[in-house]
Amino acid sequence: MTLQKWLVKKKMSQAEFARLIGASGATVSRYINGSRVGMPQMMRRIVEVTKGQVSLDDLLPKGF
Repeated sequence: MTLQKWLVKKKMSQAEFARLIGASGATVSRYINGSRVGMPQMMRRIVEVTKGQVSLDDLLPKGF
């Protein structure tokens, strides 16, 4: 599941999610639009917070 779909499903804003993972809202926005790939520890944090509903594969750009 994409991070954007997860946020919609949970009715959570990007800013709220950013606080949960210790990032800025702008950083979360970049993850969602694919303009930035997170550092490994941040990607693991996203997987943890979403309880695996957003996987590492979901966070990597296609063909990475």
